[in-house]
Amino acid sequence: VRNIADNGLRGLVLPDLAAIGSTSGRARLQHAKYAGGHRLVSAPTDGVGIDVASWRLDEWVHRLSIDPLHVAYVKVDTQGWEVHVLRGASDLLSHQHIAWQLEVSPTMLQAAGTPQRELYDICQKRFSHFIDLDKRAEEPRARPTLDLEHALGYLNGTEEQTDILLFNADPNTAIVDDEEED
Repeated sequence: VRNIADNGLRGLVLPDLAAIGSTSGRARLQHAKYAGGHRLVSAPTDGVGIDVASWRLDEWVHRLSIDPLHVAYVKVDTQGWEVHVLRGASDLLSHQHIAWQLEVSPTMLQAAGTPQRELYDICQKRFSHFIDLDKRAEEPRARPTLDLEHALGYLNGTEEQTDILLFNADPNTAIVDDEEED
């Protein structure tokens, strides 16, 4: 809420005191030293944290009467729980016009009990293409999701992370890399 106010986004971003995951019910939110680092945990590691309402993304969208046809973009930055969010979003994921941005951190995925392979499998099943938003990403920028595991291989064995933008390309529209246009 403080970030929303500090960035002049009151009325544009509406906070909800809830967690989004693969199940609805209650979840444990572990506090971090900085606001963007709070994360869900299976069990508290140091006794600090609070119980919060948890919703499957599809149920949360329905509860708030959000029409998926009016959604163009979803950003998921859940400190390793991204696969849990995707598991609870089968209806929203079926709307192929929506682009999704996901944080990818092998270390955080592992801490959340999710193998990287599962993330890649979901992405390949639901999206045709991705863009690695890391400035060090290799060309071409827009690539088929079948290349995801290879393209993000530089993250393996590190504490690094990146964001990817996932989308479904119109099969009748060619994706042209900026370098190809020059």
